[in-house]
Amino acid sequence: GLQLADAQLTELIASLEYLLKTFRDELEARPMFVMQPGSALLLDQTDPPFGIAVLEAFPSSEVDVGEAARCLAMRRHTACVMHLMRALEVPLHVLAQRCGLAPNANWNTILNQIEAQIRQRREDRDHVAEQWMAEAATQFRFIKNAWRNHAMHARAGYGDAQAREIYNSVGAFLRQLANHLHEAPSVEPS
Repeated sequence: GLQLADAQLTELIASLEYLLKTFRDELEARPMFVMQPGSALLLDQTDPPFGIAVLEAFPSSEVDVGEAARCLAMRRHTACVMHLMRALEVPLHVLAQRCGLAPNANWNTILNQIEAQIRQRREDRDHVAEQWMAEAATQFRFIKNAWRNHAMHARAGYGDAQAREIYNSVGAFLRQLANHLHEAPSVEPS
């Protein structure tokens, strides 16, 4: 039962048009992203992306694992792969230390030394350690040759399907490693 005079109706319409224009201007000034289903979980990360066992085993990889998940959610595929390769450096160094080796920045050198240690263990008949360490070293070698060298040395870019495949593969590998390796707790200076 609201009745408006012509002047009031004209003023109301002008105010509504101004409100609509302001709303459009505000929306255009702010970028919006539409995500694929499930991507919001990668962005929000209420749970560790690869599970609590990986987080507990390799806490120094937490930032890169989280960033890899966020990059995947935001469709920054090459950045996702690069963060995954950085996240793998911690368990690689933990494996090297487990073999009694000093850390080295060069993956190939580390893997050659680890493989030499595995051969030594084979001679010492430590078959259980030899098997899982050989599996881990083989995986690291494949990752280095297939993805790490290409991502970290700007030889390749990655698309959605490939980044998701690498993300899932690295997650599975880290979960496997978390069954055998744990990063030494960092000592806080007093």
